[in-house]
Amino acid sequence: IMRLNLSEEDFESEHQRQMRKRNKMKDQQAPHPNGID
Repeated sequence: IMRLNLSEEDFESEHQRQMRKRNKMKDQQAPHPNGID
């Protein structure tokens, strides 16, 4: 997240969205890891 004008609340919810996305990708167990982590 590069935008510096996010309020703390926006930053938190954006962080939650990113974590959910990552967890979803982890759950799919893709055969080809794409370099996240």
